[in-house]
Amino acid sequence: MNHRTTILDAQSIADLRELSYVNFGDHDISPEEVRHILELCDAAWTHSGDPKHPHAVLRSGQCSTGFFDVLRALRFTNLCRLFAHQLARKANRFMAQHGLQPPDWVVGSDHAGAALSHSVAEFYGCEHDFTRKHPEDPKQQLWERFQIGPTQRVLNVEELVTTTGTVKAVRKGIRDGNLTEVMFMPFALTAVHRSDEETVEDHPILFLAHFDVKTCDQAECELCAAGSKRLSPKTHWLELTQP
Repeated sequence: MNHRTTILDAQSIADLRELSYVNFGDHDISPEEVRHILELCDAAWTHSGDPKHPHAVLRSGQCSTGFFDVLRALRFTNLCRLFAHQLARKANRFMAQHGLQPPDWVVGSDHAGAALSHSVAEFYGCEHDFTRKHPEDPKQQLWERFQIGPTQRVLNVEELVTTTGTVKAVRKGIRDGNLTEVMFMPFALTAVHRSDEETVEDHPILFLAHFDVKTCDQAECELCAAGSKRLSPKTHWLELTQP
């Protein structure tokens, strides 16, 4: 089976559900294939340019002309395993190049990062858990259930990186909630990278696909100035994608 033809020729979610990571062997998924999967899963949106159409407001408060709701693809377990397998391949190459041992823990964020991080952990046979959003401040991530040993290596995995804020919040939450110092792997993983920041704590962020999306403060937003409504993708996805 030609894995690239399989993905790029897929016309529906039913076609995608036939995919398996085992069909990829030693091949790397391309950014075009990632985008195609997201589009078929209704997980990718780009503004039309028409100011009559709404645009996205991010959790940071900034305006955006694009958004990727990766969890809409990860809910299909075979696609989640496919993305996890491809991320593990990237991680393995990085670790081999730098003489690193595999992680003892894989962690993700509450809650979109939890599914993908769990699937990555399965490929390493290591421990896994995810942080919990602070009930009064969702930008904060809490680590409450387990303790990580001082010699255990921790890899954090996210489904999407926009500003690196969540990755940093996960690391801070784990450090604050752990009794001993936490040793993070010197890299992080994400399925989709759409940030201007390529590192977190001077560690590279490895990704399957990078997409350039324009973001700006509301005061500088041309769409806002033209009368376009700001909508949160998390709560108004249909209104945003089908104006």
